[in-house]
Amino acid sequence: MDTLTREARAARAQQRKAARLKTCTHCWAEPEEPCKPGPGGRSNTHRARVEFASRDQAPLPAQEVIARDAAWIYQPLNVSDPASPILGVRQSIFRTLFRDTDEMGALTVVALGQYDPECSMVNNPVVMMTASMFLGLTEDERETAITRLLARGFLNVAGPRVVQTNSDVARVFDVSEMNPAFMAEWAAAKKSVPEPMI
Repeated sequence: MDTLTREARAARAQQRKAARLKTCTHCWAEPEEPCKPGPGGRSNTHRARVEFASRDQAPLPAQEVIARDAAWIYQPLNVSDPASPILGVRQSIFRTLFRDTDEMGALTVVALGQYDPECSMVNNPVVMMTASMFLGLTEDERETAITRLLARGFLNVAGPRVVQTNSDVARVFDVSEMNPAFMAEWAAAKKSVPEPMI
């Protein structure tokens, strides 16, 4: 009886191991990176892999028509420095990529890298969080995001395995390039925001 119990336990352990290593038919997880969907498929890891798999197998997006309007979304790279360079993303592009966080992160990382490969001055949590959406990806996922941005016309090839942002889409501005009246208005608006209560 004791021997049968040990064998049964060993069999169940083997079944559990096999289940953990089973390739997921929804997100194509590799056996070395077992997929763990969790109850109801609510695992963040599983969901992210499903989203990537569907994007990776989807047709490339068509080249976008870039509206050259004056509407940009700005984020200073260093929130404590009034003279900090400013990341700008055209508002229409932000709306296009709002749900494509991999591509939005890639666009941010490429723009930052063009200005400062070390990104040493960046402490803006919004910019850092957006960049992390790309930096946390696997190599295959990064390549897919870059390929899709190239297809959209948001990035340009600048050399072997080198890409740059389309300057009409996103780039880092020096403060000297910005409209002084706009910068003064922006500074006043930031001062009017009350300090958070901790």
